[in-house]
Amino acid sequence: MDERSDSLPNMWGKIYLKSPNNSVLNSIDYAVIRSGNIGLEVEDSKLNILNTKIINNQEIGLYAKNSIVNGRNLVINNADNTTLGLEGGTYDFRHCTFANYFNVGQGTGENYSLVLSNDGFPLIQANFYNSIFYGISSNSIYFDNVGGIFNYDFDYNIIRLDFPDEFPANAFDHTISEDPMFVESEDLMNDLRLLNDSPALGHASYDYVDADCQDDILGDTRTEPNLNPGAYQNPVNPED
Repeated sequence: MDERSDSLPNMWGKIYLKSPNNSVLNSIDYAVIRSGNIGLEVEDSKLNILNTKIINNQEIGLYAKNSIVNGRNLVINNADNTTLGLEGGTYDFRHCTFANYFNVGQGTGENYSLVLSNDGFPLIQANFYNSIFYGISSNSIYFDNVGGIFNYDFDYNIIRLDFPDEFPANAFDHTISEDPMFVESEDLMNDLRLLNDSPALGHASYDYVDADCQDDILGDTRTEPNLNPGAYQNPVNPED
């Protein structure tokens, strides 16, 4: 319970959610899940997860298998393998910040922000809108398509893509690959608000704002035309 242990990964196992069937709606709202091996694992379940931080976990932040997950205003940062891992299922994420600056110990993972897979289950649909995928990996996203159903839609996102040729042509619409300029992202720090000179500012579409993300994770209202991607709407002056 000391301050140092609060920020270190792998202090405990994981939260594991498995429902009798995916017609049971589970909900998580305004939670902080940190310092586990896997923060949250969801299997064969339906989940709405809102306004939640999943940070500083050893292997994976949020790992979902063959599930139906809707995420809004999520901040997921720091995991050795990936902050968000999706294996089959149906997903819709909007105004989320998926970062990965994991640098603890002798980590051998890839430090992805997202791994999208159909290895084991068909990926029915995975949607990502008005979100940020960035970190220390040269490509923050990895596709594990082993053949079969693998459907996705990316629109109005910030994605680190140093090697875009590794992905199918036209995989990402309205994408910026520049550093979004977080307030403090490294050394297990998790202030993923945007600075006021961030190239990400204004790069979001109001078409993807629904009832669950009209306000950001801090309760600030999202308005046009200055709509920003990620979980935080209002940028920060570095002098403050």
